[in-house]
Amino acid sequence: MEEQDRVKSSVGYLSAALRDDYQPSQPAQAAPSPAVSPEAIEAARLRAEEQAIEDAGFAARQAARADRARRLDLVEVLVSRRNPTQRDADRQLFMAGLEDDLERENFRAHGWRSALNASAIIAFWQDMEAEAFEE
Repeated sequence: MEEQDRVKSSVGYLSAALRDDYQPSQPAQAAPSPAVSPEAIEAARLRAEEQAIEDAGFAARQAARADRARRLDLVEVLVSRRNPTQRDADRQLFMAGLEDDLERENFRAHGWRSALNASAIIAFWQDMEAEAFEE
């Protein structure tokens, strides 16, 4: 459209161009493709490898989180099957095995879903009801 000096309406011109298949008066020249150095190719390959390693690590962490969440869901099911007296005894027994105040406080705040204590919670319940965790 910039090459046309008598265009009064850009909308009208574009509509007519689409309808009548206007072609540019001069063929557009393709921009020359820049030469790619071997160093740039190697750098791109290394970046791709690093990204693949990072992606694999991310996938492994996601799988570990999903497995931990599945096991903590199972713990909640096991806890829900216990009567209130057993639940209280389980909490007291578990808290007695925790090493420091931070772990105990986190367990008080989050209960059996405590992320800080997730491995200890899973180990505790595996000892209590091993058959529940068998795949």
